[in-house]
Parts: sequence; C-alpha cells; structure tokens
Amino acid sequence: MGHRQYRRRRLSVTVLAREEVPFAKRFGEAVGAALKQYHADNGVTFETGSVVRITGISRVEAVETKDGRRLPADIVLVGAGADPESSLIADVDPGEGGGLEVGGDLKLADGVWIAGDISAFPERASGETARIEHWRLAQQHGTHVAHAILDRSGVFAGAPFFWSNQGDKRLDYGGYAKGFDRIIVQGDPSALDFIAYYVTGDRVTAACSIGRNSAFTAFLHLLGLGSLPSAAEIEAGADLPTLAREAA
Repeated sequence: MGHRQYRRRRLSVTVLAREEVPFAKRFGEAVGAALKQYHADNGVTFETGSVVRITGISRVEAVETKDGRRLPADIVLVGAGADPESSLIADVDPGEGGGLEVGGDLKLADGVWIAGDISAFPERASGETARIEHWRLAQQHGTHVAHAILDRSGVFAGAPFFWSNQGDKRLDYGGYAKGFDRIIVQGDPSALDFIAYYVTGDRVTAACSIGRNSAFTAFLHLLGLGSLPSAAEIEAGADLPTLAREAA
C-alpha cells in the first residue's frame, strides 16, 4: 500500500525497529537515512526499541517495548525473518549461516543439487559463501540445476538481484555484499536519485539504486559477465552503460 492510500484511508503507520536508521546495515547510513526521511515525510512514525509483548483482549490493542513504552495498534505486522529448512537433507549439517554448503556448480553430492534459500553457495563476484533469501535467485538456481542435470552447465555465475517498492519509489539492489569497506555514491541519496556501489578492498561487489536505471542495469550486466571495472575506475567516473554495450 502506498503513502497516498494510507492518507486516503486515514491510517497511521508506526515502524518499530531495533536500529536507529533502518536499512543502514545493508545499504549504508546515507541511503538508510534518506529512505527513513522519505517515509517520515509521508507520515510514517519511526520508533527505536525491542518488543516485549503484544497486548489486547480478543484483538490486538498495543505493542509494549522493553523500555516501558506502549504503542497503540489496531494491526501489527511482524517482520521476524525465517529459519532455513535445511533438515530436508539427512545427515548433512548446515553451515554457520544456516544453509547447506555446495560447490560452485550448486552440487552437494553426486546426483544432489541444492537451490534457493537453503543453498550456501560460492558467490562469484564477492568471493563470499552466500545464502540469499529471494525468489529471483531461487529461480536462477533452479534453471542452473536443471541445466546441470542435463549436463549443460558448470559453475553458477548469475548476479543476485532484488528490488523493493518504497512508497512510489523503486529501489534496485544487485550483487552481494556481506559487509563493505566503503561506499561510492553517485547522485544524491537525500533526493532519492542515486546509485551506491559497495566496495570491499578494490572490488565493487554490489550496488543499489533509485532513479539511475541505466547505470544500475549496466552494472548488473557487467557483474554477471565478470567484466566490472575496479572500484577506483568506477569512482573516477567509468561509463558503465557504454562498457556494457561494448561487452554485449
């Protein structure tokens, strides 16, 4: 539901999060702060804290926080995540991140491949073992495994990608960054017109963007080809759309 629909229905929305700046861990402080301000400007109230209980008689009435606050509520939506169902495969212990570790071809053992949310696979661009919970990657994995069963594929090299509708804005994220040393930002996050590149060492391993579709699409294409310029070249103004066209 967009901001205009909330206002039309005269609904108030409160976000309770443990972090002062939502999204900062994944997208960085500048992008996280810009998204928070955008939603705040559209009537969303932000609170920081931890839930201790949800109260009410026959229906929800409030959320109580660990520090003693009571937030009245008619509807509570809980975003608590999920545990991967790795017990589907007997006698194989999950790794640190809860997934079943596979090789670059997504194979666990002869005749057994693992795809989707429970697959902890070597992500090519970052060099990290990644377990990613998004339907598009599961779709990419499934296609790869189908080809592997038919002896038509080798190492999985797809570029992870997801998007998120933030009000009337669309945020795109591609690649994988478990963490990052620094961020290269082009454009203006506060205006929600930017692309941010996440850098580890001298490599860009992920990017997120709002309003910079040409640069982001080129980034994703080059990442999938393994032809992305270095962080220094991107920071110096490398023309990714032109490079992507030349690589096509």
